[in-house]
Amino acid sequence: MRKPGIEQYAVSRPKLKSRTAAVGLNVLLPGAGYLYMGRWFAGIFGGALILAILMRSSQEYLFGVWIVTNLIMAIDMCLLSSDRQYKQKDFQ
Repeated sequence: MRKPGIEQYAVSRPKLKSRTAAVGLNVLLPGAGYLYMGRWFAGIFGGALILAILMRSSQEYLFGVWIVTNLIMAIDMCLLSSDRQYKQKDFQ
């Protein structure tokens, strides 16, 4: 009887998440993109913080605050995604 070789075992690599989907989720609901990317603490805490900031800002500045917070989260999503792709190359 032949022993199974290493080539018979499939190594599962974590599936890369879409950066565009993460940014889109953050636009719809602050913190949802972080949850999608697997960063639970950042998603829950960041989402609550952004919602608190939006609730405390006056109506005349609400759109500007929304744009700035989404821009910050989009930049962070890009950095997170590139960091994960860099770590993926280490495993290959």
